[in-house]
Amino acid sequence: MLNNPATAKKLGSLGSYPSPTKPDEFKSFLAAESEKFKNITTIAGIKAQ
Repeated sequence: MLNNPATAKKLGSLGSYPSPTKPDEFKSFLAAESEKFKNITTIAGIKAQ
């Protein structure tokens, strides 16, 4: 679906740019993002409410 030009155009008009990945690549991306934001929230002292 993300490879569909119409979908990519619509998402682009909304400020989002699709980046199709394989499931294992997406899993690695999410793990890296989770770690990055965990560190940011720890440094900033942000706690869940």
